Amino acid sequence: MFRKPPTLTRRARSGRRGIVVGDIDSGVWPESASFAAPALPASPTGKWGIVKNANGGATMKKADGGTFSGVCQPGDQWTADNCNQKIVGARYYPNAFVANVPPEHRSETEVISARDGGGHGTHTASTAVGNNGVPMTVESVNFGTGSGMAPAAKLAVYKVCFDDDDPNTGGCYTSSTLSAIDDAISDGVDVLNFSISGATNTVV
Repeated sequence: MFRKPPTLTRRARSGRRGIVVGDIDSGVWPESASFAAPALPASPTGKWGIVKNANGGATMKKADGGTFSGVCQPGDQWTADNCNQKIVGARYYPNAFVANVPPEHRSETEVISARDGGGHGTHTASTAVGNNGVPMTVESVNFGTGSGMAPAAKLAVYKVCFDDDDPNTGGCYTSSTLSAIDDAISDGVDVLNFSISGATNTVV
């Protein structure tokens, strides 16, 4: 029997406004249209009172009544201007990678900042919270427009994955991931988007 799809609630239609998703992955490419937004204002604005704070990220009220306060950490090819009213925070955790992988064995596209060198973090973050109505083209083939699952939600970036030329090193270090989770909770994210696999011969 055919059943009429349920009517979206007002909250669902809102695209999850007032929510911050923390993406723990390989960073993001801030120039992507999925993360386009106005610059962070110097004075609180809008329903959520979003404002650029002393750490370069955003401070904002959230739908649950709490507050998010992000950090926009500068690094290679990344400045505080790369954060905006969509990317409300960006941190990176390179210590284990730098200690274990000499520069000559790092990927040519890898950078020590919240910028995405390999593309995986941009993919996962845009799938979760990418803007609605973004043109999608792959190898010159037009796929129309796309949207993240919660296009009105904000994004806080926590880069823990770094690429090198050896499958046995690099990757996503446990120490970096744990530090990112601690910081994300302290910053005030509502949801953690964690799409990182581990060993393929166990379920852990």
